[in-house]
Order: sequence, then C-alpha cells, then structure tokens
Amino acid sequence: MNSADLRAAGIGIGHTVDQPGGEVELLRAAWAIALMVVTAAGQQPVSQVPGTTVKFSATANLVVVDVTVKDKAMGRPSKI
Repeated sequence: MNSADLRAAGIGIGHTVDQPGGEVELLRAAWAIALMVVTAAGQQPVSQVPGTTVKFSATANLVVVDVTVKDKAMGRPSKI
C-alpha cells in the first residue's frame, strides 16, 4: 500500500457512502438482485389442466349441551 491509497481526513474526500456509484451502492444493488432471484425461485407456477374445476367443501356438526353452573360461595344457580 502506498500513500496514494490512503484517504486524507478533512480535505473533502468522502467515504464510499457519499460517493455515487461507490462500493456500498454496488453491494446494495447486488443484495437487492439476489433477494429478488431467491424470492422468484421459491414461487411455484400454477399448473391446472384445462377443463377441470376444483371444488372445496366443508361440513360442521352442531352439538347443543345443557349446562348448569352453581355459585361457588352459596351453591346457587348462576347466570352465564
């Protein structure tokens, strides 16, 4: 390393953050592109045979139960 490689403090030469097209800007762009590639690679294309339909269905059973609740202190029926 020679003296030309060193940055002098306080003479108007900024850090790489301040320089347009600097190392930090290049790394940010590389990370953004890598993130987009990884995100796009994780998505599965939808493959549906033409002329077919998909049907979703659900069922439920309702159970009604009579419950009696008594007051803890006096043993009287309590409202719920």
